[in-house]
Amino acid sequence: MTTMAASQTKKDKRVKTKLILPLQSVTTTTPVLSQNEMDESLTDLLMTVEADVAASGLADDDGQTTITIGEHQDRVVTATAHGVTISSISEPAKTVTFTPIRWAYFVALLAEIDEEAKQLNRKTRPVAYRKHIGDGYYVSVTSGFLCIDFRLFVLPYGVQSEEEVRPTKTGIALRLDEWCEMKHTVVRVVNSLFPSLANVRPCIEQRDHASQVGWLACTTCHPFNTAL
Repeated sequence: MTTMAASQTKKDKRVKTKLILPLQSVTTTTPVLSQNEMDESLTDLLMTVEADVAASGLADDDGQTTITIGEHQDRVVTATAHGVTISSISEPAKTVTFTPIRWAYFVALLAEIDEEAKQLNRKTRPVAYRKHIGDGYYVSVTSGFLCIDFRLFVLPYGVQSEEEVRPTKTGIALRLDEWCEMKHTVVRVVNSLFPSLANVRPCIEQRDHASQVGWLACTTCHPFNTAL
């Protein structure tokens, strides 16, 4: 019995030794990431998961997607293959609609708008940003107003210069927290669910804009042009 017990003990030791070696091998080959690399990887992972989760169950049977954004949960983004609308729950009259062309212009300006929003929040310099996104609609970021504004502008009767356009009540403003969700999540989800919107290009990139006459005649780019 003593001989059998000693033999079993040796066998157990051999088994344990074989188990330890692979564990040591795995430990020595594990890459070491810096804190910055870990932070960047975690941020990328969270943004990817957030967008994937959002996109996984948002489109209903009618092909419509609805996303509520912001801490106040008051701004609602509704998207279909034909366009995107931002509206307010508390004030239904506040709304703006992006046709596919307007959406294309807006997405092309995302980086610019976001930079102005950052400067607005930091108060490092005066901000007076306004860009046309088609059909008389503008996106604006202005010092003194902590928001990104989307609004229809009109040209007063008798005024010839497009620089003198005036804002109307048709439009909506996004607070900075709502803008962050719009830029980082909503745009990605909408473009993922609706390739027809993601693939649209601003009309200025189209063939009929190759000449200055064609570009000036475009009612999307120049809705106030009465000369042609």
